[in-house]
Amino acid sequence: MRVTFFGGFAVETDDGPVVVRGRGQEALLFRLAIDAGSTVSYRALAEDVWGQDLPEDPRASLQSLASRVRRELPDGVLLAAPGGYRLAVPRDAVDLTHFQDLVENARRADPVTSAALAQRALDLWIGDPWIPSDAFAWVRQDLDDDRALALRLRDHGAATSAALDGTLPAPSPRSLDALRSSSSSPTSSQPSAWSLCSGPVERGRRRSPWKRRERGRGPCWSNWLRWRAATCGMPSTGRSGDGCASAT
Repeated sequence: MRVTFFGGFAVETDDGPVVVRGRGQEALLFRLAIDAGSTVSYRALAEDVWGQDLPEDPRASLQSLASRVRRELPDGVLLAAPGGYRLAVPRDAVDLTHFQDLVENARRADPVTSAALAQRALDLWIGDPWIPSDAFAWVRQDLDDDRALALRLRDHGAATSAALDGTLPAPSPRSLDALRSSSSSPTSSQPSAWSLCSGPVERGRRRSPWKRRERGRGPCWSNWLRWRAATCGMPSTGRSGDGCASAT
């Protein structure tokens, strides 16, 4: 199965295209797709699918959405896991995650290899990325940042190749180091609050949403307490990171 979002939303399987209808189903599949292969916690899914308009029983509503999406996908693709759900496809089967992984690999490579990887990433950008709603604007911002970095890495690699050919002076090694360090998120080495309740941190949220949650009681805190009480049978008080860990 392949899921694409650049230039529009499409799901392709060996049996042909799949149509996923409804904002809730689209949002659920999108949120799982940007963390393809990883378990996304109930909390992250609930907050991103409904924001501050949580249903009375978010867990049951997630189960209903997951059941409807699962019926449209090949068997074994949307899986329940301890603490959440997982889209069981390789990251390179989703164009957004493939793009981001190529840019990350380019950031870590030597200049010539970096330029080639950056160009492969840019080739995936065939149109503006589709998102289910403005609630996912943070994804588009991350992608825009990565695209800007890919363009710089590509150009730097081209300059390095030209220098090796003797047609241009070599760029300073410090300039590539500056590109790499400037692309790193200030919070990328810090654990998300989600890691305290859902195991491995989802890779999709890399920047601003982490900052909001690491401050503790963000704008979704009251909804999180209500969600936890409804789904886990726990009192509506506690600390960021508390959670339950069963999936259906």
